[in-house]
Amino acid sequence: MPPQRETLRTALRARDVERVLEAGARALATGHPLSRSEWDALLRARRAVPVVRAVTAAVAADDDLAIMLAYAPDRLEPAFDLPRKFRTRVQLALRRGEIWRGLSAALRRDDEAAIARLYDPAVIGPSSLLSATERQRCDLALRRARAAQSLADALASDDDPTIAAHYDHELLSESDLLPASSRERAQLARRRIAAIKSLHAALEGDDLALIARAFQDAIRCGARLPDTLNWGLLQMARSAVERHDKLCTALAAHDDNTIATLGASLLALTPSLLDDRERAQVEKILRQPGVLRRS
Repeated sequence: MPPQRETLRTALRARDVERVLEAGARALATGHPLSRSEWDALLRARRAVPVVRAVTAAVAADDDLAIMLAYAPDRLEPAFDLPRKFRTRVQLALRRGEIWRGLSAALRRDDEAAIARLYDPAVIGPSSLLSATERQRCDLALRRARAAQSLADALASDDDPTIAAHYDHELLSESDLLPASSRERAQLARRRIAAIKSLHAALEGDDLALIARAFQDAIRCGARLPDTLNWGLLQMARSAVERHDKLCTALAAHDDNTIATLGASLLALTPSLLDDRERAQVEKILRQPGVLRRS
């Protein structure tokens, strides 16, 4: 048997298009006849070789779209395969193409949840299928999704410092991935921590009005007051707040005697608790002759 015929059969068994064409060309050039099946295989190789060469060029260019467009398995199978060195790269391009189709639709809808779910930066991140703008949008959606999940885990603890530590306001403030209730709870945690911090700072001084205001802020937002606070000083401030609350009630009831008593105490100890209107009303009543003696 001529060596050219054996080379063609070997190439056919290897399912290698280029080798089949080279072996067939040598056989024809030397005048060795080919069987009907070998002629058919040679014709199939001529039909398949543009696919292999187009894939080769696309892989060399690292162009996923070109790889996807060039790869035509129906023109290769069942007789031929791509060279082994290209198969993994082609499969990667095909996988990227599947992701890209879903991502493109999600990007058009501006569906951040779908973008985050579909985007796999290790797979499609480096691909030429995504523009720089699309890649940035996908990266942002993924970071937001991870931040939202981190916050969701923290919310289960119902612990303000834990929640605040896991709330990325800059990242999540404009994201639809975070439910409104979760955003409100995270913002409340931040307010509570800020209120406790302000209360600690106020207690380092002796300004009862400042302490009272800080205490009011902490109570209003539901902050949990630590046991380490200066409770003696805080109690003095709390008493001032209570006097102010009673003064507001007296002002609404036009109870001049109570207004005079409480107002005088507040003006002496914690004048900053009074707003301009309250101060003016108290001072007007205190200017009445004998009002404090009547009270």
